[in-house]
Amino acid sequence: MILPDARVGPYVRALAGGLFALAPNTDWPPLEEITAHLRALDPLISGRLLAPAEVDERTGMPAFPWFERVNAEAELAAERPERRDDADLLRVARMDRDLADRLRWRRDLHAHVLEHPVFPTSRASARARRLGKRTEVLVTVDRVLPQGLWSRVSLVLAAPAGTADLGAARVGSQGRIRLDPGLLHLISRHAATPLLALRAQVAAVTEGEVRRVCRATLGPFWFPGVALPEEAPPELGRGLLLHCSHEVVADDVFHSGSRDALAVEDGLAVPDGHGLVRDRRFAASASVRPALQAFCSARGVQAEIVPIG
Repeated sequence: MILPDARVGPYVRALAGGLFALAPNTDWPPLEEITAHLRALDPLISGRLLAPAEVDERTGMPAFPWFERVNAEAELAAERPERRDDADLLRVARMDRDLADRLRWRRDLHAHVLEHPVFPTSRASARARRLGKRTEVLVTVDRVLPQGLWSRVSLVLAAPAGTADLGAARVGSQGRIRLDPGLLHLISRHAATPLLALRAQVAAVTEGEVRRVCRATLGPFWFPGVALPEEAPPELGRGLLLHCSHEVVADDVFHSGSRDALAVEDGLAVPDGHGLVRDRRFAASASVRPALQAFCSARGVQAEIVPIG
């Protein structure tokens, strides 16, 4: 779905407004980077430099090519930023107005991305959470999924004190962590795998204990024109509706349960000593909220819904 020029700005501002309303915590991709990325897509900063503004018709999220153009410009800005001043641009405009516009848009976009880091299409990081009585490593993998959803998978791996090699991660000097590339490939390959199956896959490649696995996703973003899934009533597509989903399997979850009206049961057993919780929060415009509340209630879920727009 290609957005007309007049709709691009309102679209990215509405999406950013929904994110601010939901205020996701550190289990999700960083809000600062996501909103900086959306501001970069806004014609108020980048004009038509990043056009066409393509949105995934199934999720309503920025399509991967449109989203990735910001990262390409961020790489260019880091190496060779456009810094022409207004006087230079005026001289260019006398010869070629279109070129002057593109140079101005690139200059403003480069200034923005140099000051405000944007969200990468993929990133992995790890840090030691505890190296005393027990070795614990937190692994975080951020990704833009093929449908445009923004996802963070985080793992807590644990082993007895003094353990340096956890299989999937190795603790080096001063607590530095080296991740096995196979672990990152596994997480990427199982981006849509049910969480319990992903946990089992991770447990198979680590020497330690998998204490926690969390998947947190921003999106989809439904609005008129987006193709809703079959189980969703059409009324949910007649306004603005941003999803913020979260699922965790961990040994400090003592009561399993779900507040996700769209969750699909996978039939897998929760490991002994662990619990599984799922949640889905929404930012919704007033025109959608009554139908959304009725839909969630019919599925036995009392969902959290915050206003947007």
